[in-house]
Amino acid sequence: MESQDSSSSRTEIEPGNFWTADEDALLIQLKVQSPYSPWNEIAKRFSRRNSSQCSHHYQKLKRDALDNEKKNELARLYESHKEEMWMKVAERMSEKVSWTDAERNHWRIGKSDMARRAGDEFLSVAVAYIPQLGANSDAVQESRLQQFQQQRWSGAAWSGQEEAVLFSMIRENMTWEQWEDISSCLPGRTPKACEHHRYFLFKRCDGWSPELQNELCKVYKGLKSELWAKISEQLLVSREKAENMHWELGEEGIAERAGLSLSPQSQTAADLTLAPREPGQTTKEWLNFVCQ
Repeated sequence: MESQDSSSSRTEIEPGNFWTADEDALLIQLKVQSPYSPWNEIAKRFSRRNSSQCSHHYQKLKRDALDNEKKNELARLYESHKEEMWMKVAERMSEKVSWTDAERNHWRIGKSDMARRAGDEFLSVAVAYIPQLGANSDAVQESRLQQFQQQRWSGAAWSGQEEAVLFSMIRENMTWEQWEDISSCLPGRTPKACEHHRYFLFKRCDGWSPELQNELCKVYKGLKSELWAKISEQLLVSREKAENMHWELGEEGIAERAGLSLSPQSQTAADLTLAPREPGQTTKEWLNFVCQ
């Protein structure tokens, strides 16, 4: 049975399945202050938290702290290497583009579309002719109609073939008012859908043609392993992991973390209990110090 003094020192926190920020802060504080204290003693300070729960959650907090620091480090490394990385991409492009435009537009295109447009289906040169879809047999036309109708109702992304037809017809007509004619060559795509897709592609990359966007995706894919080599080596993770982390953080997340200035106003209660990381101190040294 606990003594009256012990009960009075017990921190009563609203019980629940999820750990609160206050619980996280208290758990870290207790472990830092008494690193050799057994978990059953630490658990006494919590309402309805046993020693096993405290131990497991503390290990999770350590992993989260390490993961968060990895992301901060990735952001700093990306910001310091991005000019070198994207200069290589810009130099491989058939048209003269700046590395800043290439870097900015890869964010606008996004991870999934970058991977999709790197495939052979999407052209990186303008098509100067209109595909004669009507020359196909009735069976082929019927099959294609069913396919495009399925795409229409499922909201499927535009294929490389569809985009080739769309933009070759736009160039041929030299006007963007004949959407009915263009739509007639793209079963399953309405005139309004054709108009909107054309507008979307030109708008998202500040006027870059769809073919130039496709070329960016292909060049990036070809250089990807080389581009992420230095960062992955310094982070001690695979190149694929480093690239995925940068997509996960996004443009704004990387910029924010790269210039991160830790302040009490921007941190959670749990973060406030952690000692600051000293200049030159490695992630492992820092975690060993604050999370023994």
